Amino acid sequence: MRKSPRGRAADLDLWRQPPLPRGPRFLAAIIDFLVLLIPEVVAYELIAAGPVNRWATYYQSHPKVGVSGSLAKFPDVNGAVYHFYIAIEVITAIYLIGTYLGLGATVGKLALGLRITRLDGSRLSVRAAVLRSIPFWLPLLVTTISLPLLFFQYVGSPILIISRPDRRALGDLLAGTMVIRKELAGTGLQDLIAQGPPVPPPKTPPPARSGHLPGWEPASQPPAPVSSGSEPPREQPGDGEGSA
Repeated sequence: MRKSPRGRAADLDLWRQPPLPRGPRFLAAIIDFLVLLIPEVVAYELIAAGPVNRWATYYQSHPKVGVSGSLAKFPDVNGAVYHFYIAIEVITAIYLIGTYLGLGATVGKLALGLRITRLDGSRLSVRAAVLRSIPFWLPLLVTTISLPLLFFQYVGSPILIISRPDRRALGDLLAGTMVIRKELAGTGLQDLIAQGPPVPPPKTPPPARSGHLPGWEPASQPPAPVSSGSEPPREQPGDGEGSA
């Protein structure tokens, strides 16, 4: 079925922005960080603020004791900080997995018109949602390899988003997912690559100009000259009244 000019224009509008965006993903990450900051501050006040403040007060009044010496007098500080780390990771995991499954994207991605889908365009399964969220909450739980994991997530993933044509980060590679514009949600990655942007319809050429200024066109065209072979027959003498 052939689309109308309005339908073709709508298709072209979908491709004015790349279907696999790059810049909006970084802006969405900033929004998600601010969203997660609120419950994390609350968790800090409930779990770690008291022990940390007591230790900080003692350390400021006894600087010669040193950090290790002052921490030895407050053994509950290390436990409180570790429990706070666990709370951060639990909050992050619940937020990411819940928004992936319930909304199809995080709050930041929703605000910027993005969706997270599987490579065939379908919604995320529970397994895909968990796998995609792992790089965001696992590093602080596995302290022995936390630094390499944090490096791969927060340095390697931006490099992957910038360099890869499909803009897939570390979590996308683990879970088999992609981030796509919401208007194209449901479209598989192979279809996006094979289809490409539609070809714009050809423009109608403007009417030819007469070569005269507006209002100075000739009023009428002169009559065409009559050729010599088409002259009307002349009346012969003797014809008419004098003939018998």
